[in-house]
Amino acid sequence: MVSSGVWSGQIALDKAYALQELGSGDRSMKDELQRIGYLGEMEASHEAMPIAAHFELHIGVSGAGEKLKVIRLR
Repeated sequence: MVSSGVWSGQIALDKAYALQELGSGDRSMKDELQRIGYLGEMEASHEAMPIAAHFELHIGVSGAGEKLKVIRLR
């Protein structure tokens, strides 16, 4: 949800970049984005990329053997 927050302007990019991993690690969100090659050059904002509609897709499975479910929002 952090990405949506940054895209919508609700979370400052520097605050998102500074988020630290949980547990015993010490990497930040920015460190990991750089490591996997996903730290882009385009400004992360709906204002920088004005398109007619934006959506975010979440896919998750909560248990072993559970089938993928599709939920339609209207």
